[in-house]
Amino acid sequence: MPMFNSPEREARKAERKRMFAEEEQRAQARQREERAQAVKAAQEAPLREKHERHARIGYGQNAGRVNDKGGYGVTVHDDGRVTIGDPTIGDYQETRLPGLHAELETLESAQSRVTATRLLALGVLAFAVPKRDRRRIMVLTAPEGFEAVVLVDATDEVHLRQWVAWLNRQGAQAAERVDE
Repeated sequence: MPMFNSPEREARKAERKRMFAEEEQRAQARQREERAQAVKAAQEAPLREKHERHARIGYGQNAGRVNDKGGYGVTVHDDGRVTIGDPTIGDYQETRLPGLHAELETLESAQSRVTATRLLALGVLAFAVPKRDRRRIMVLTAPEGFEAVVLVDATDEVHLRQWVAWLNRQGAQAAERVDE
């Protein structure tokens, strides 16, 4: 009886072997795809965290710093260009340094707003207790109608004001050089 080595049995065995090989190839392809997605997610995570941080507390002293020129999300390049925001997260504008002027504004609307959480936590005192918001709005204006607004972290407000004065001096000096 050729029961153990029959051609039908050998054909079924070859078919199972082929199916297992195909499944193994599909599993390896899935693993490669999962690894590629994990690498992509790992590369995007710092940018997402950076964007969320800028949205939450504003740009800090070192954001946008190139060769000790810039900060607070504003980068002053040697060729006279000024980049505002962060190009790596797609949130930026560009202008020229001559005539650039910066001003700081407070977030009074946020400070005077009474939220439900504050009302529940402090009761009627929520109307009397001021909020401490260390963020400021920096408004940058330049000739030709350019205007940009940047949310900045004013934890070190003295440094922020000194930096804004420095930027205004740089813009005025660049404008004087252009006029000459």
